[in-house]
Amino acid sequence: MRKKRDSIFVVIITLVIAVIGLGIAYATFSRTLVINGSAQVTASEWNVHFSSTSGGPAGGTITPILSNDDGLTPTSTASVGTFNATQLTWNGTVQSSGDKITFDFYIVNSGSFDAKLSTLTKSALTCKMNDVPETTVCNKLSYIFRYKDGSQIKPNDVLAAGQSKEVELILQLGEFAPDGSDMPVAPVIVDADTLTITLLYVQN
Repeated sequence: MRKKRDSIFVVIITLVIAVIGLGIAYATFSRTLVINGSAQVTASEWNVHFSSTSGGPAGGTITPILSNDDGLTPTSTASVGTFNATQLTWNGTVQSSGDKITFDFYIVNSGSFDAKLSTLTKSALTCKMNDVPETTVCNKLSYIFRYKDGSQIKPNDVLAAGQSKEVELILQLGEFAPDGSDMPVAPVIVDADTLTITLLYVQN
C-alpha cells in the first residue's frame, strides 16, 4: 500500500515539475518587440476650381466668343456675370441660323489630391414664348459642355493633382427652314434652370 502511495506521489511531483518547466521554457523563449516612431500629417489642400488660365488661380476674365457656323456675321450677344472659383453665370441672345456663343476656360486641380468627377448634371433645354411652352425653336438650340479637344466630359473622369483641363461651353442656334416658316414671331426665352450645369468633384 505504501508503495502505491509512493508511486502516486512521484507521479504528482513529476506533473508539477513539468508544468513549472513549461512555464520557464515559455519565459525563456518569449520576447517583447517594441516599435517607436513619430509621424505628422503635413499640410494639404483640396482645391478644384474654375480659372481663365491653365493652372492659374480661381476666376479671372473670360470673354464670350461670338461666331456663326454659316460664315455669316454673328448677330449674337453675350456677357459674363460671375466667374469665380465655383461659378460661371452668363446671359446672351442668338438670332440668326448658325449663331454660336462660346466660353473657353479651365477646370484646375491645384490641390494635393487627385479629383474625380462624381456627378455631372445637365438638363434638356425648355423654352417659352409669350409665357407659353415653345418647342420648335427650342429644339434648334444646342447647349454643349465638353473638353476643348471635343471629347465628352463624363462621370469618373479624373483630374490629377496639379492638372488642368480646358473646357468649352457653347450655345448654338441651328438652321431655320429656307422659307422662314419656323422663325419665332416673339422672343423665345430659355428656362434658366435648364441652362444650369453642375459638376461635383470628390477625392479620387
